[in-house]
Amino acid sequence: MDLNDFFVSENKQAQYIIDYILKFNEEPVIIGMFWNKPDILEQNIKNAIKTGKKYNELDLLTDEQRKSFLKGDILF
Repeated sequence: MDLNDFFVSENKQAQYIIDYILKFNEEPVIIGMFWNKPDILEQNIKNAIKTGKKYNELDLLTDEQRKSFLKGDILF
């Protein structure tokens, strides 16, 4: 990926976040689970907009993982 592709990708992802905020009146809950896979995050945000279900990465964790994350024991 060259620098131009990076900025196009970042702008596209930013637009999906803006579209999400306009739909739900709040930001999606992104904790960094997909920091190295922006295409997955982008698809998840698009699916949330399409289905009308808010996006919250904490919901993708088990109860034990969620507690550990909230305590700061695990990071993404």
